[in-house]
This record gives sequence, structure tokens and C-alpha cells, in this order.
Amino acid sequence: MIHPALTGLIDRYQPQSANFFWYVGRRVPLNLAHLEARMRQSGDWPLEAPLDSHSLRKRLEERFASIRFDQAKEDIAPFLKDPRELSLWSEGFFMDLIPMIQMS
Repeated sequence: MIHPALTGLIDRYQPQSANFFWYVGRRVPLNLAHLEARMRQSGDWPLEAPLDSHSLRKRLEERFASIRFDQAKEDIAPFLKDPRELSLWSEGFFMDLIPMIQMS
């Protein structure tokens, strides 16, 4: 099974961040080969080298460091029944999730 959120998460932050949390929290294994194929298809992995766990984690770290989480929370809050669900959202919170990604 793949984390369908991860490809989009690298380039966009909105609902994909919540999906990332859901998949990591439930320890759904990431099929790295499938993710690489989808990233190549979308142009998100143009490198010749294969996508490996280190490269993925580094890319996620870079992405999470660039997100303006206050703006993300503001954009997403209107779509949630309880916007307090976003209280944990921060760069540190998502950085802490990266090592928890299960690879298959």
C-alpha cells in the first residue's frame, strides 16, 4: 500500500498534511518503489538516482521547513468540524513524524 498523500505533500500542504499524519499514525507501510514511480510520473522526482528512504526523509524535512503553518491552519480550519484539531500542526510536529514512516 502507498501513502497517496506523500507525493502531493511534497509540493502542497493543505489536506495532504492531514493525510500524512493519518498514514504515519496508523503505521501504514509506504511502498517506496510505487511512490517513486508516481513521483516520476508527476515530475516530482526528476533525478536519475532511485528514491530511497534517506532522500524521501530529506525532501519531507525541506518541505515541512518551508510551510507557513499558521497560514495552512487558517486555510484549512473552515473545512473542519473542530478546528482545534489543527492545534498540533507545526514544523516540529511534522518533523517528529518523519522517522515514524514505515517503509515496505
